[in-house]
Amino acid sequence: MKVGDRIKVLRLQRGYTQHSMAEKLHIGRAHYSHIENNRINPSIDNLSRIADILNTTTDYLLDRTGDTSQSSVDIDHPAIQLLSRAACRMTEEQVLQLRRVAEVLYPDAFRE
Repeated sequence: MKVGDRIKVLRLQRGYTQHSMAEKLHIGRAHYSHIENNRINPSIDNLSRIADILNTTTDYLLDRTGDTSQSSVDIDHPAIQLLSRAACRMTEEQVLQLRRVAEVLYPDAFRE
């Protein structure tokens, strides 16, 4: 997985939209979308801020370690891969609706 793919999976798991991430980073949503779609690499500063927002490490985002240290996500798990591919074909609103449904059906899975 590339940097943008890892960022997207963690963003979706945390329930953030591209718009909210862009606002937190003080960049445009289109610029942020380019990062997630691996069209551009984030600057070192933005990579560090993204890691902080997503509660993970830059090493994890850069695929230098399989352990997120601050996160327990196994993004290589087939179910995560399937959900990630599906989310790529959904609107931001559809992704949020899916998360809300999953939280109702499986509340224990969403507890910190």
